[in-house]
Amino acid sequence: MLNLSRILRCLPGTVIALLLLVAMLRPAAAIEPLKVYDSWGGDFTLIDQSAIPITLADFRGKVVLLSFGYTHCPDICPTTMFTMQRIHKLLGDDGNKLQVLFITLDPERDTPERLAAYMDYFNPGFVGLGGTLDEIRKVAKQYGTRFEKEPVNAAGEYSIAHTGIIYLIDQQGRIRAFFKIAAGPKEIIPDVKQLLAGE
Repeated sequence: MLNLSRILRCLPGTVIALLLLVAMLRPAAAIEPLKVYDSWGGDFTLIDQSAIPITLADFRGKVVLLSFGYTHCPDICPTTMFTMQRIHKLLGDDGNKLQVLFITLDPERDTPERLAAYMDYFNPGFVGLGGTLDEIRKVAKQYGTRFEKEPVNAAGEYSIAHTGIIYLIDQQGRIRAFFKIAAGPKEIIPDVKQLLAGE
């Protein structure tokens, strides 16, 4: 049986140094590119919190994190927005290369003014989008999101049952990854950084 430590002791110092240098110069394992999901997503036009028409193409050159929800949501939607806030902060200066988009599924209550207040609470740079119910349904269908207004209760309140997905969109407007709505920064940031690095 070979004794590695005995072999190393017998080698001249320059040889050992060369072996170590070769090991250090060996290229790191290539990072696998994120898949492109061509059959989902695509461009759209909705109205932002300033009542200005916005398209997904307006954010070309930026990495986008997109989610659907509604501002009256008691738990999941605000938790998702806090996650987006945390990701933006953890990216540091690269946070300026990330755009967070929130599409309301409740245009009846989520007026531009309400969306503006909601976005400002988490980050003034986040964009809230709305439109007519038909316009929102069309975009939701493009992205494979389903939603349904639940019955109104005695107090006149209602919830919106909806698919819980966070979409990672690259600088060319293509979906590159899907995350469960409960995903945390540790699960999402590596893929965001990979797109920011152009990989």
